[in-house]
Amino acid sequence: MSAHRIRPAGDEESGLPTVVLMAPYRQDAQVLARAFRDAGLETLVADDRAALDDALQDAGCLLVTQEALTAEVLALLDDTLAAQPNWSELPVLVLAAHSTDGLALRERLAQRWTRAKLLFYARPLAPVELLSGVQLALVTRLRQFRLRDQIAQEIELRRELNHRVKNILTSVQAMAQMTRRSSSADDDLFELFLARLRSLAAVHSTLQETNNGGVAFTAVAREVLRPYVEEGAARVVIESDASGLRAEAAKALALCLHELATNALKYGALSGPSGRVLLRFGRGPDAGTATFSWVEQGGPPASAPTRRGYGLRYLKTALRGLFRRDPVLEYPPEGFRLEVEGPADDVFES
Repeated sequence: MSAHRIRPAGDEESGLPTVVLMAPYRQDAQVLARAFRDAGLETLVADDRAALDDALQDAGCLLVTQEALTAEVLALLDDTLAAQPNWSELPVLVLAAHSTDGLALRERLAQRWTRAKLLFYARPLAPVELLSGVQLALVTRLRQFRLRDQIAQEIELRRELNHRVKNILTSVQAMAQMTRRSSSADDDLFELFLARLRSLAAVHSTLQETNNGGVAFTAVAREVLRPYVEEGAARVVIESDASGLRAEAAKALALCLHELATNALKYGALSGPSGRVLLRFGRGPDAGTATFSWVEQGGPPASAPTRRGYGLRYLKTALRGLFRRDPVLEYPPEGFRLEVEGPADDVFES
């Protein structure tokens, strides 16, 4: 690898990121690097493809002459620019000939490098014009680096918050277990409370793995329903290709699925060996609505509850809050059914 770094003279360092320079023709690299040094800019001269590949990792901008754009270098830049993270748009300044070939090169590169901030200069040009363009490119890149650092900090803070929330849920479960051991209260109620906590904790873990948003409905449903389908996943059929759930929507749907599965296990399709549940979720035909349905089959004949318990009240309230309309609950002999639809914007991330 061949590369050499040229630092600013004296105390003239600007604090801007490094200029990566590739100019193999005659004395272009030495002349340009000297001008940048005098202006207080740190410059790294890359003499070959390997040096360029290494230098681009933390480049402030790339200044490349037309002669340097060999097929090998073009392929490297294609890969590097395409693989940039979302925050990055590397400034690339091209020194081209003042000719028809230079104009054709400009058009080709503009179509080829859509993930770069491209600036073209035709030779000959005044040094002050090129220096001004380089400084502007470096300031732009510095802003991108600051955005990168801010994103990294936010991710770290989110991880810390998620870790604390998970610890809180674990502590609440432990306290509930201790309370149950020292209380004469109904064990079934305690078990229901603990199951809801476990469901919420499982969904929180799923959301944490997807940066607290944008999770797929299928991932949420499988996590919540796993304890209720020990006999095999075929008992609960999930039909959904919906992803990008809002975090709050995912949590609400998880708790609703827990209520539905609990009722099915006690009174419905999952209470017997031959029952099954068909769960559908996704966008409606016009993509502006979200639809959710839970259909039980093969269990004991369904019948409307004689009293309105907490689980049913929560189910209706949660679904009404999420979909902005009341769910439809039906109790035909073949099995319980629930359907609801509402605006997709409340359910999916934009």
